[in-house]
Amino acid sequence: MAITCTGCPRRAHILLVPLSAIGHFQPILHILYYLVDERYNDVVVTVIADKQRIAEVAKLQKRGDFEGLDLRLEEVFGEVPHFPDPCFSVRANAISEAMERDFEPVKRRLIRERTAFEAPTSIVGDMLFDWLADLAAELKISWFPLYSSGPSFATSVIELPNLISQRLSPYNPEKVNALISLPGLSFGRVRDMTGEIFEYSEYFALHFENMKRSTALLMNTAEELDEQAGSVIALRNRLLQMAKAEGFQAPRVLSIGPMIRMPGFTSSHEPVQKVAVETSSACLQWLEKQGKSSVLYICFGSHANITPKSMLELAHGVEASGVPFLWVLRVKHPHTVTSVLPPEFEARTKSSGRGFIEKSWAPQGQILQHPSVGGFLSHCGWNSTLEGICAGVPFITWPLNADQPLNARFVTDGVKIGIPISVKDTEDDYIVVSRDEVEKTIRTLMFGEKKRELWNNVQRLKKRTAESVTQGHSSYETLHSFLREITTVSPQIR
Repeated sequence: MAITCTGCPRRAHILLVPLSAIGHFQPILHILYYLVDERYNDVVVTVIADKQRIAEVAKLQKRGDFEGLDLRLEEVFGEVPHFPDPCFSVRANAISEAMERDFEPVKRRLIRERTAFEAPTSIVGDMLFDWLADLAAELKISWFPLYSSGPSFATSVIELPNLISQRLSPYNPEKVNALISLPGLSFGRVRDMTGEIFEYSEYFALHFENMKRSTALLMNTAEELDEQAGSVIALRNRLLQMAKAEGFQAPRVLSIGPMIRMPGFTSSHEPVQKVAVETSSACLQWLEKQGKSSVLYICFGSHANITPKSMLELAHGVEASGVPFLWVLRVKHPHTVTSVLPPEFEARTKSSGRGFIEKSWAPQGQILQHPSVGGFLSHCGWNSTLEGICAGVPFITWPLNADQPLNARFVTDGVKIGIPISVKDTEDDYIVVSRDEVEKTIRTLMFGEKKRELWNNVQRLKKRTAESVTQGHSSYETLHSFLREITTVSPQIR
């Protein structure tokens, strides 16, 4: 039975509801570590997640990472549904619907216990869990959806009706190469838009209607980082415009990032180096033997990957470029690393010492910060994009799906810290690229005339972004204002 205590002083009780995918989970964990601070830790925090993430947080709790914090863990969500797509096996609408079903018993219980002494006072949840709006409304508490994607994704969702009315869809061959003539997206082309928001437009329309009910949208970026693209300002202005026309209270848009696990970007309570791979790991040992800024780091993230045919072309191009490389290469059954690479490629790489193939998890933050790394061939997931920027490493962009094409265009055209690899869409809609194009692009990044320009641009952006998370600057002040808000009991709806 829930405890009730009329007239007793209440502690804030914060629900943290992350999605299990690492790029979505990490920012929630980032906030959890900040709540350990003695300025904020006189609260109750309940993490509601799947088995894997609850076990991970429990392990960190047992180690003493959250000492002094009344932290409770609740395993609720099952496995994320997957699709038989070799490049992108997840879909936002299917994830949201499955997690909502899993959460329904928790929702009913919390509504029954709304008058309990320790009833929740605020919710911080993943951006895909827009159905948390209903729970927040029932409990009359604040709700903060956290966008782990780039801010241009949220801007494109709010502009979806305009995009549809102007036929600015990547499925429209007449407009696919046109510039997007909307604030906050003008750096991009129509082909860069997330195809999912058009394919599942009804879901994303409902998603945004729910987001309009939030207290504030939390963005994993900094105002300084987004300055040239203007996506955050455009989102903020559009919400205010819509609120005035439709008569609702516009949610705030709070830039509280970058929320990444790199020194200088975390709470002092988050032991970044302790949970990372030790410096004795084989790939870092190999990096120690390479020249300054000589290595190309290649990684396509945790969930997406290029096709076996593209892996073969990439391997040929990398080898022909003559550039030392560290390639995080994970393949799925029935393929093996050997089957997707050219004959004897692994053996040549190992005997020459010119490259290193990492077949398991790699400490990406440490790799990018290593002085030997001079370039990052990336799919441009937002977390990887932030890590590359904060490490000061220029990019070769090879986006695959979701928000990655817009993130990649932000990198190459918005802030000019990378160059694109030329791609073409095959009949089965998967992106392939030739070995000659790979070789040419790598050599341009590592040796070409643009190298100095890109390097200077990314160093300037790194400096401004690093400053944003220090006291007195935008992200620091916004984050701590948000933390004060959720750790102060305020039972009414915003």
